[in-house]
Amino acid sequence: MFEFTKETSGLKACFKNLSLKKIKRRDTKSDEVVTEEKFGLVLHCFFSVGDMNFCVHALSNPVVVIVHGNQFANAVATVLWDNFFREKVCFIF
Repeated sequence: MFEFTKETSGLKACFKNLSLKKIKRRDTKSDEVVTEEKFGLVLHCFFSVGDMNFCVHALSNPVVVIVHGNQFANAVATVLWDNFFREKVCFIF
């Protein structure tokens, strides 16, 4: 369910039972550690307003998959670094 927030005039959703079933990592044997590999989630939303139907796509902020708590600090640093120095990119679905 979407929830409207007055502060941001936007919709938000909470995914309480979201889990990662399978992840395919690159097959390269480089010096890159797991906390430097970023992923993204593509979110699709279909809704209707009266007789009009809409399909909205959104790309999430970078996501880093870790397997142990000691990787958390490096994963957060990777996401913050990417958000700070990223280029604006337009995706067409």
